[in-house]
Amino acid sequence: ESEELADADQRMADIIQQHSQRMNAIIENVIQISRRQPPQAQKLELNEWLETYLQDYSTTLRAKPQITLSQTDDPIEVSFDPEHLRRIISNLLDNALRHAPGTVAISVQEQGPVVVLHVDDDGDGIAPEDRQRIFERFARTDDARARHLGGTGLGLAIVADLIGRYDGEITAEDSPILGGARFTVTLPNART
Repeated sequence: ESEELADADQRMADIIQQHSQRMNAIIENVIQISRRQPPQAQKLELNEWLETYLQDYSTTLRAKPQITLSQTDDPIEVSFDPEHLRRIISNLLDNALRHAPGTVAISVQEQGPVVVLHVDDDGDGIAPEDRQRIFERFARTDDARARHLGGTGLGLAIVADLIGRYDGEITAEDSPILGGARFTVTLPNART
């Protein structure tokens, strides 16, 4: 009987911890989206930055999904606050991993005056009617309303807000390579 009680206590502790982490994420996201301080931009070599960031990010994951990075051999520079870039990539990856069964692909390339970064996943994708709305605060698609997915409805709004501060854009569409969703981030090229 005491073993059953210990199991019940552990399950309750796990539930409390999950709800606490969710509340912390909501609070952190609300604070982030309400901050309007000017960015502390610096030139970053995006290929190197992404490699380092993905190594750190992968060590924090419980499950080990496949995250691939495709990039050019030439250096790609953006003028960005490293903390803002970290938040953008983290939110995009968290979102992709919540909806993807196992594969997320990141690619980055230079296209003249802009740098284009794609985050693709092998999930169910995003309905065309939701592709603009998902960047609004607290927006959630019908299939993402389940609490077990853990989203707060703020992650993509924060991404859109931060990217806009750097005269960039973000769009959502179908992934041509993995069949799920593709988020495309377009930023000014710091080398032009």
